[in-house]
Amino acid sequence: MVLVDTDVLVDILRGRSDAAETLDHISSTDSLATSIVTRMELVSGCRNRDELGEVGRLLRRFEVIPVNEAVSESAAGLLEEYRLSHGLLIPDAFIAATAMHHDAALLTRNIKHFAYLSELKLHVKSERA
Repeated sequence: MVLVDTDVLVDILRGRSDAAETLDHISSTDSLATSIVTRMELVSGCRNRDELGEVGRLLRRFEVIPVNEAVSESAAGLLEEYRLSHGLLIPDAFIAATAMHHDAALLTRNIKHFAYLSELKLHVKSERA
């Protein structure tokens, strides 16, 4: 499973074909998922009902993984360890903890937000996409 970060989905909503091609390539070999936190971030960025509808249609392609107690505890631990040293934010802590808990690779453009998390598998973009 590949967990897709918010930034990649924002790129798709903005019509970036490279992001869509990357997801198409990944989905041919792996299942795609995203965090409920990403769903909430996307919804909070909507300015009207049309954009909200676009988000809903996009998210149908993904398994949206809820936060559970284990993910919550892991996210809190990540914040305690990395908030001061690396500026880790709450949404990123939840997204990283979700990927780690489900043994999923995280597809993101924001490598710097996650590179210091040694337990987190980051998905490297294919040369084709």
